[in-house]
Amino acid sequence: MVRTPPFHGGDLGSSPGRDAFYIMEIDLTAISQLAEKALEGHYRRGGASAIEHSIEVAQRVKGDTLAEAVALLHDVLEDTDLTGEDLLWSGVPVEVVSSVEVLTHPRWEPYKEYLHRVKKDPLATKIKIADMLTNLSDDPTDRQIKKYAEGLLFLLN
Repeated sequence: MVRTPPFHGGDLGSSPGRDAFYIMEIDLTAISQLAEKALEGHYRRGGASAIEHSIEVAQRVKGDTLAEAVALLHDVLEDTDLTGEDLLWSGVPVEVVSSVEVLTHPRWEPYKEYLHRVKKDPLATKIKIADMLTNLSDDPTDRQIKKYAEGLLFLLN
């Protein structure tokens, strides 16, 4: 028997996890706790905890619950051993996981190709712009300033 992640939130004539994807309510408290636990022990270049960065990115998109959820999780797949499937099994809605996966930059993918991929997803683009702005406000190196400035220009045009 194949197990599928839980999808719930409504009755479309099928049981959760079988044959249908349900729109799930986004629980920002649960997502924040999941991100905090996943990023525990991870730190940024300046010594700040990784979750602080994610919270700052989420604050830049405050008022858009879907964007806040993606922002809180945007580094989780890239910086931990968790997978998109793990997030689904944890109850994270598929629309959140989808954009988090788009924002995950595999080491083998050239940065410009990554940005082209992100730009195809409006929600991922919104979060990546917030991420870059947050990175620029965190004592960036000259190299980072150039990288994020070029990236912002690309994503905004």
